[in-house]
Amino acid sequence: SHSNLRRIKGLFESSLLLHEVGFRSMDALEPSEDMLVLAKEKNVYGRLIQDFLGTNRLDVEDGEYDTTVMVGGMAEGHVKCDCLEELIRVVKPGGLVVICMREVNLRKVPEYRKLEPRMAALQREGCWE
Repeated sequence: SHSNLRRIKGLFESSLLLHEVGFRSMDALEPSEDMLVLAKEKNVYGRLIQDFLGTNRLDVEDGEYDTTVMVGGMAEGHVKCDCLEELIRVVKPGGLVVICMREVNLRKVPEYRKLEPRMAALQREGCWE
């Protein structure tokens, strides 16, 4: 259901669009306190989590979210491929991990050349489909 989506990373504009089409239960993950202040002003988020997405364990329960959506996080110098396990951990079994990024970054950015092979390895390990 649309109302069960919670957003864990991304640009505020995408959350506003999701809110417009009926998504109501969204959280925000952002390392910048200033950006979280702006996020709060949008009045579309439940929890505002100030942290980095990486190998660290977030203050989020296992399987808390139906879906995670990351928009703009995978740009040069931002989130690394080692964040996938944490995204998987916080999504319910059968949930979705959505990563919106520029396809050119898969070739252009050295870190993201590892993304699709890492995704395939996680699939082989049974972590996701």
